[in-house]
Amino acid sequence: MNSRGGGATRNNAPERDLTSCHSELAAKSVETKSKRDFMPLPGVSESINTDKNNLRSASLCDKSSRKAAFTLAEVLITLGIIGIVAAMTLPSLIGKWQEKVLEARFRKVYNILNVACEKTVADLGYVPSCYGWIPGDRPYPDLECDRQENGDCIWVYPDGDIPEDYSGPKNSGDCQAFEEALMKNLNVIQQCPDAEDDGCTVHYKGSDTIMKDNDDSLSDEDIMASTAATPAFREEMLNKLPAIVLVDGTTFIDPMESRYINTEPFIDINGKRGPNKWGYDLFAFYRVGSPKKGIYYMAGSHPVEKGGRTAEEMIESLMKR
Repeated sequence: MNSRGGGATRNNAPERDLTSCHSELAAKSVETKSKRDFMPLPGVSESINTDKNNLRSASLCDKSSRKAAFTLAEVLITLGIIGIVAAMTLPSLIGKWQEKVLEARFRKVYNILNVACEKTVADLGYVPSCYGWIPGDRPYPDLECDRQENGDCIWVYPDGDIPEDYSGPKNSGDCQAFEEALMKNLNVIQQCPDAEDDGCTVHYKGSDTIMKDNDDSLSDEDIMASTAATPAFREEMLNKLPAIVLVDGTTFIDPMESRYINTEPFIDINGKRGPNKWGYDLFAFYRVGSPKKGIYYMAGSHPVEKGGRTAEEMIESLMKR
C-alpha cells in the first residue's frame, strides 16, 4: 500500500503546495513512528520502504516549490519592462493631467470674472458705458491701416475720421465707477504699476519673441510690422505694464496702462505658478456689453506658444462639456 501511495504522490506532486506536502509528511511520520512503537513490524524492509517513500515525497514537494518561485533574473527583467513602459507613458499621462488642471482653472477664473461683472452692474443699478461692442453690434465699418515708416498702424476711416466710440462706448466717469466696483468684487490684494519689476508677475514672452521662435527666418522688420497693431503684446512693453493680483493668485495685466482694469486685460489664470505661457495659463480677454445684455468678458485675440490654445478654443472646449 505504501508503494502505491508513493506512486500517487509522485504523479500529483506538481499540483501541491509546500504547506500541504509538509503536512502530509508530518502525518506520515507520526503514523510510521506509531507503528514502530506500538505495532509489531513484519521486518526491517517495511520500515525502510516507508522512509524512502516519505523522502521521495519531500523531494517532489521541494521541486514543486522551486518551480513556483521567480528567479532573480526574471524579477529584474520584469522590473525593467515596467520601467520602460512607465518611461513611455508617464510623460503623456502627466501632460494630460496638467492640461485638465489648467482647463479647470480657466473655467473657474472665467466664471469668477463674469459673475463679478454681473454683481458690479447690480451694485451700480445700471449698465455703465464702459465696454466694447458685442460682435455684430458695432455701428461702424472696419477701419483701414495707415502704415507708418516704423511699421506701426494708425487705424482710420477712408476719410481720415475716427469716432471716439469706434471700439465701444467708454465714458470716463462710467469706466471709473465700474472698474472701482469691479476690483472690490474681484478681491484684489496687490497692485503693481510695473508688473514684473514690482513682483506681480514673472517674465513673459511677447508676440514678437514667439513669432521669432516659430520662424527664425523672419527679419526684425517683418516682426515689427506684424505686431504693429498690438504693440502691448511685444515683450519689452508687456512686462512693464501695470497689473493687479487677486486673492486666489489670478493676475490681470492691463495692456492700455490705465489705473483701472481695462476692457482688454491679459489674464494669467494661476499667477506665478506656471507654466506662464501664452495659450496655457496666459490669455487675453475682451469686455463687451450693451444696455440690454449687460457686461461680460469674452475671448480676446492673443499670441499662442507652441502647443497652446487660444482663449476662444478654451471656451469652446468648456462649452461642449
